[in-house]
Amino acid sequence: VLQGVTIQNSYSWTCHPMYTDDLEILDIKIRNHAESPNTDGIDPESCRNVKIIGADIHVGDDCIALKSGKVFLGMRLKQPCEDVIIRNCLLDRGHGSLVIGSEMSGGVKNVTVSQCYMNHTDRGLRIKTRRGRGKTAIIDGLTFRNVVMDHVLTPFVINMFYFCDPDGHSDYVQCHSPLPVDDYTPRLGTLTVQDTVCTGAQYAGCFFAGLPEMPVEKVVLENVSIDFDPDAKPGCAAMMDGLEDMKKVALMAENVNSIHLKNVSITGYEGEKYRLTDVPDFKED
Repeated sequence: VLQGVTIQNSYSWTCHPMYTDDLEILDIKIRNHAESPNTDGIDPESCRNVKIIGADIHVGDDCIALKSGKVFLGMRLKQPCEDVIIRNCLLDRGHGSLVIGSEMSGGVKNVTVSQCYMNHTDRGLRIKTRRGRGKTAIIDGLTFRNVVMDHVLTPFVINMFYFCDPDGHSDYVQCHSPLPVDDYTPRLGTLTVQDTVCTGAQYAGCFFAGLPEMPVEKVVLENVSIDFDPDAKPGCAAMMDGLEDMKKVALMAENVNSIHLKNVSITGYEGEKYRLTDVPDFKED
């Protein structure tokens, strides 16, 4: 248990528990300058039965990032970060409010985020992975519920072309044609977002990019509203090669097997509402 402490002015990741079971991080405050690089707030790595409740985080990178090792440790030990509850948190500034990856070769499973306020971060939910993370790099069972996002530039991002590591810009990582599925192909399962309000978005409401050889399995948005800032400026929705800056894009998706929208309102967007490539099952209720 880590409870009731304040941590500030870290030079890198602030709180980084590893291979820990029954972890509770309660009522803590983290303060790093909004412009300080790589100063993540809380990064549980390959931890099980995790509760992060009542955290107040203002940082220069990701507020909370769930990880499970990069390639060797993740594929060898095969210990995911799993059964995680994140509740009643203020996630402020930074690159991402709740981030999965990109070091997630052991997988991330069964994560519930509820009753959180995400304020002026670049992205709200940010999933980042890439070819090479491994067949044990499975992300599945993610649920967002009762979340408010205020001036988050892109509320929902799934990016399986994340250009990290020395080979991040290589054809192997960035190719948008199908490659063989092998021991180094990651997989994304289901994401469910319910009862969530996003105001002041700028770049895109939803940006989902799966691999052509391993599409994202399913995304469900239910009772979700996204409203764009009238004065939005263009910018980069996801860190991948060949992606032009965008502004007020409602929903862009490629290589997703199923997208189901239930009572979803998107207002203030420009251009075509749904920009879909290789999304065989798209439903809107």
